[in-house]
Amino acid sequence: MKKNAFFLSTFAFACASQEVQIAKQANMEPAVTINSPEDQVTRTELDNISFVATVGDPNGRLDIQSVLWSSSLDGPLGENALPDGDGFSEVNTTLTVGVHTVTVTVADNAGLSATDALTVNIEPSDRDPTVSITSPANFDEFAFGTEIQLVGGVDDVNDVATDLEVIWRYETEDGEVTNLSTDTPAENGTTSFLWQEAPIGNHLVQLTVIDTDENEVTDELLVVVYDPNARDTDGDGWTPLQGDCDDTDPDISPNAEEICQDNIDNDCNGIIEDKDADGDAHIDSECTGYPGSLPVDDCDDEDINVHPGAGELVDGIDNDCNGIIDNGTDAYDDDGDCYCEGNTDCVGSVESSCTELGLEDCDDTDTMLSPVDADGDSFSTCDGDCNDGDSYFNVADVDNDGYTSCDGDCDDNDSNLNGDDDDGDTFSTCDGDCDDSNGLLTPADVDNDGYSTCGGDCDDGDGTLNPADLDSDGYSSCDGDCNDGNASIYLGASELADGLDNDCDGTVDEGTNAYDDDGDGFTENQGDCDDANILISPSANELCDGIDNNCDGTVDEEDAIGCIVYYQDTDGDGYGSTINICVCDPVGDYDVSNTSDCYDNNSAAKPNQTNFYSVDRGDGSYDYNCDGSQEKRWTTMAGSCTLLNSVCNANNGWSGSSSPSCGTSKTWRASCEWDWSSWTCEWKNSSTRTQKCR
Repeated sequence: MKKNAFFLSTFAFACASQEVQIAKQANMEPAVTINSPEDQVTRTELDNISFVATVGDPNGRLDIQSVLWSSSLDGPLGENALPDGDGFSEVNTTLTVGVHTVTVTVADNAGLSATDALTVNIEPSDRDPTVSITSPANFDEFAFGTEIQLVGGVDDVNDVATDLEVIWRYETEDGEVTNLSTDTPAENGTTSFLWQEAPIGNHLVQLTVIDTDENEVTDELLVVVYDPNARDTDGDGWTPLQGDCDDTDPDISPNAEEICQDNIDNDCNGIIEDKDADGDAHIDSECTGYPGSLPVDDCDDEDINVHPGAGELVDGIDNDCNGIIDNGTDAYDDDGDCYCEGNTDCVGSVESSCTELGLEDCDDTDTMLSPVDADGDSFSTCDGDCNDGDSYFNVADVDNDGYTSCDGDCDDNDSNLNGDDDDGDTFSTCDGDCDDSNGLLTPADVDNDGYSTCGGDCDDGDGTLNPADLDSDGYSSCDGDCNDGNASIYLGASELADGLDNDCDGTVDEGTNAYDDDGDGFTENQGDCDDANILISPSANELCDGIDNNCDGTVDEEDAIGCIVYYQDTDGDGYGSTINICVCDPVGDYDVSNTSDCYDNNSAAKPNQTNFYSVDRGDGSYDYNCDGSQEKRWTTMAGSCTLLNSVCNANNGWSGSSSPSCGTSKTWRASCEWDWSSWTCEWKNSSTRTQKCR
């Protein structure tokens, strides 16, 4: 019912208040109609429902004595709910679960009454289930390997326990979640799981219940699983988990010192008698029971600098454990030539016959090198004397040319001559090499052309190349003259279109109009408009690049490579027809990239058009939004203008049985109202309207 409903009798009463003379009426019964909610509506027990009814009395609102609402299950719903100034009675309330017949009864002062009723279905509200872990307790601890009995309980006011789903899971300290079981609880809501082989660590045990409406609730607690090996039984500060291999003996731990000849792994590293106190990777020589790969040869396991392979020092100690003190040092004669390397002390020799020891041996590993000058030339083998039995050979460089007689200098009194072949060309300055720093320059004439490289031959392996200028053009074959018999041909000459390589660059006629400089198959004489660009020639494809690629005098013509298909937009509405050309840039009305226009001679006809039109778009069709159909603007048909429930009620719309077609006119009815002159409902507005479409 509408809130602006009224009763004819109420109109009569209203007219009486406007000094219209109406005959006095007999007391008439009141009327009531429930407006909301709708009949057979469904709500939950937690919903607050608004009940509204229209109440009227032909004898006036003051004649209404009471308006009472009641439920068939819950009884009276509130107090006397008299209507407000607009004639509405309203109560707001919740109802218990069940099917209610809700009745509203209105009574007037004369005892006359009226009722209306509707049915309301009340369902239970959707509530979350409950869950609780009852065992173990929060923070309970268990030794690794202990079976943990998990017990919990669940409940749900909307579901029976056996319709619920329960999930046992646990979460590690790293956030990793593992499901233990998924099950259905017992009828009394209890659930349990025997957790075997729980891993070591702190675990968040979770019990989740899910009801039939997918409502999910979780309870959780912390369980600690510890390793029994993490206990220090012997009090040495180490647990088995930390590496204590005998937790009953405080003298055995990873921190203990290994003892030789006790056959015990004192430091718990898995190896017995591996004593290496100084950490030099050599086992104490007394640890004869050591089974490992390291050598058992350390003669002093308290000194990291003493072991086989250590560097011997001048310290009076056998550092390398070889039974000899200070050997290999500057104070010991290791090669047996009776000289030590040092310049202060020489304490011993490998050669027992050396009764007198000297100093400053330059190489104590070579008996051929010593500080003795045997040939009296002031140089010893330690000084570099290559032959200490011949005084001619020594390391003196008399001519200061950087070479000595020991180096092979053929004349040590001439600094320009020596026997060394510095450039590796098999010739020294003593052999006549003009430049012994350049291996390409030698005194040899390999090609027998009368010139060597020292004489200026640029290629001594080719007899046709030499420094002679036979045609007197200022260029020799060594200068690049490719025809030394023609004075007009030489390196750098101007190239002519004469079939000759004038500039000696290996190419004939290049740079002239008779030569294809860019290698595209066309010369300037053959129509190449840019002989410096291989992409431009009479046979090239035209490209969209602002260049005349095919040398036809036109730039970027239609259908050039890279062109874009543009569609004709005759009416300029931004939507094109199927007519198109492929060009590099838009041309005229070929300027759109779509074919969405359904009629290209009317700018109003285009996709997504929202307006309606009363004339066709130009081709007889009213499809202005290009959706393939002709949508009418007004389609509502006028109903019968009659009185219904004391109200004049009818839809505004077209007269007759059908709406007019697009562009045609017909009568439009509007405003079905009460006519006091005819005491009937009549149309107040009628007009001729033309149907619009899109």
